[in-house]
Amino acid sequence: MGMTTDFLFDEPLASQLEAMRALARAKRRIIYDCAVARVTDDGQDVICTKGNQLRGRPSVNLRAVFRGVASSTCQQCPDHDSRRENDN
Repeated sequence: MGMTTDFLFDEPLASQLEAMRALARAKRRIIYDCAVARVTDDGQDVICTKGNQLRGRPSVNLRAVFRGVASSTCQQCPDHDSRRENDN
């Protein structure tokens, strides 16, 4: 049985979300690219494994992360280690 968030990978939504992330990524570091961000066990939220607050809370909804949401904490974080940068 799949997770309740499997629909995020279905077209056309997956392409729409990728486009939203690309626009957000051009402006700032996004949580989606963070090397220390992890999905919670229930598959609904994302947390920072370094213990940082994301948008003033301990976790951010996974759907928001897929849309390209950013956190001011991530902008200065030395642990962000963008996967895009590391893939080069």
